[in-house]
Amino acid sequence: MKRPADLKVGLMLSETFEVQFADEAIADYGRLDADMERRVNTAFNTLVNNPLFGPNITKLHGR
Repeated sequence: MKRPADLKVGLMLSETFEVQFADEAIADYGRLDADMERRVNTAFNTLVNNPLFGPNITKLHGR
């Protein structure tokens, strides 16, 4: 499975993380306009670099 060309991979943790794309997601990605593609790439890069911390990541709370 390939990933979007502009997706950069980097690490801030000692573990390696990877984002995998379903075939439908790859097809949908190909239909994005340039602005949305940039925004999606930024979100994926944030997730790949450090999936545990970020501006839109919050802890889940149980009962």
